[in-house]
Amino acid sequence: MDPAFSALISIPSVKLSHNIYGDVKTHPKDGSPSLSETKIATIFQGGSPIFSYTAQRFVKSYPKELDLNTGLFNSNGNCGYVLKPELLLKGLDPRSVIKPKVRLGIGIISAQYLPKSAPGKDIVDPYVTVQLFGAPKDELKWKTTVVRDNGFNPVWNQSFDKVLFCPEIAMLRFSVKDYDSSTSNDFIGEFSIPVSSVRQGSFL
Repeated sequence: MDPAFSALISIPSVKLSHNIYGDVKTHPKDGSPSLSETKIATIFQGGSPIFSYTAQRFVKSYPKELDLNTGLFNSNGNCGYVLKPELLLKGLDPRSVIKPKVRLGIGIISAQYLPKSAPGKDIVDPYVTVQLFGAPKDELKWKTTVVRDNGFNPVWNQSFDKVLFCPEIAMLRFSVKDYDSSTSNDFIGEFSIPVSSVRQGSFL
């Protein structure tokens, strides 16, 4: 796309500081920060005058529950109804499953062309977080090491295995963040998918 046209339809990404009133004055009118649930909770608990900012600008927030919901319905092309797994249709409790059913192997190989979290920022220091949601025995959070100053083609080549007791209801979530040693890590992107939709050798 022509850069001139791209500038007309793009929304500048900005980052909130500890000085909300200063942000109101300095951020462009069409600037739009993206905030995690944790960041929003911290802002409200700290008594920050966030309402003076949201009264004039649009603030985006993408809770992980919304990511998981989107991933679930992506399995059928975002159309129609997703039927409950047979386990739940029979009224069984996923927590009662005592025998493992499958071993899931996840390999994080590399990424390409990761964007900066905000215009003018330094080259990203990306890392990947992998989360499993579902039955308590299946839940997991794991992350790769940080690749310094490489958003063009960061390579991790790291993997892990996880035995799943109830893969029918398990959801797999990948999130990529930019590591920052002095402030909170910036969100770059995410992808969620039901474990039942993963095929051997799949590239996500």
